[in-house]
Amino acid sequence: MTMKSMTGYGQGSSTIDSAEIRVEIRSVNYRFLDVSVRTPPGFMKYEQRIRDLVSERVRRGKIDVFVSAPASLTGTTRVSVDEGLVEDFVRTLRHLAKKHGLSGDIRVEALANFRPAFSVETTPDTAELWEPIKDCIIQSLDQLVEMRNKELSLIHISEPTRP
Repeated sequence: MTMKSMTGYGQGSSTIDSAEIRVEIRSVNYRFLDVSVRTPPGFMKYEQRIRDLVSERVRRGKIDVFVSAPASLTGTTRVSVDEGLVEDFVRTLRHLAKKHGLSGDIRVEALANFRPAFSVETTPDTAELWEPIKDCIIQSLDQLVEMRNKELSLIHISEPTRP
């Protein structure tokens, strides 16, 4: 069995309608294969395909895949607020303050931290972008594998020979 280095880096890019998709892949030593993928919200549907593609070429290591693209390709992201829930929250906080003799007013920071009242929704772009993303992943993997092989050859050259 041929030993391979597990440390490396690769990057790739692809342009669609003057918008650039970029992929960076980093790997470090790890006993097993652990692939972590970070994508813009509109690209989440491709995460499993990305993991599968990486695992076809890499057997071991902690692999981080970062995909970036402008908003024009990733879909539309909007914040929604449940106004009724916010009103109940404010009313409840004021009731508790009055009941327990607490002073102070409700600040916007308190409302912003009330997560159940807010949701972030991404409407995916209707364009199918797997092929350009796949091209970026392949470019990145080619560089990563090449770097891992070079590192291994440097390790073997620098190791002293044993009698």
